[in-house]
Amino acid sequence: MAARQTTTVMFDTLRNETLGLSDYGMMRLIDYARFLKYTKSNDRTDSRMSNISLLEEIKETQKKDEEDYVSDRVIDNALKLVFNLEHQPELFKTRENSINMQFEANDGSYLEFEVFEDRITCMIVPQRNYDEAVYPQVSLDNIGEINAIVRGFYGKYQ
Repeated sequence: MAARQTTTVMFDTLRNETLGLSDYGMMRLIDYARFLKYTKSNDRTDSRMSNISLLEEIKETQKKDEEDYVSDRVIDNALKLVFNLEHQPELFKTRENSINMQFEANDGSYLEFEVFEDRITCMIVPQRNYDEAVYPQVSLDNIGEINAIVRGFYGKYQ
């Protein structure tokens, strides 16, 4: 019975602390809680947290009439990758309704993913030699495959 009372008190406390939050704010809080549950790091200086904050800021502050507007679906796709990638990229908005994710190795090699609403593209450039660039086919739904490409990139070029 004590556990039930503790749970009730906890829910009451949460209800009071979140009173007045919009549905969107509540969903963000829930998403953040889920993220913390599945990650070992909740350090706000962590590059994953920085990327999540950047994507959330883009989502909240951009206007639809901006040249580099990125749709919510693109941002959600990018967030899904950021949540799950072992190595974190640098992120950039593009004018193509996409988020560009860049990785660079010590030798200058370059890996890029471009995240769209319904697809993702990939380019690997060894030592910035674009004549040797390769373009692996990847699926936006296959996080394991994307992680394997990133791991392979750092294993080969770092």
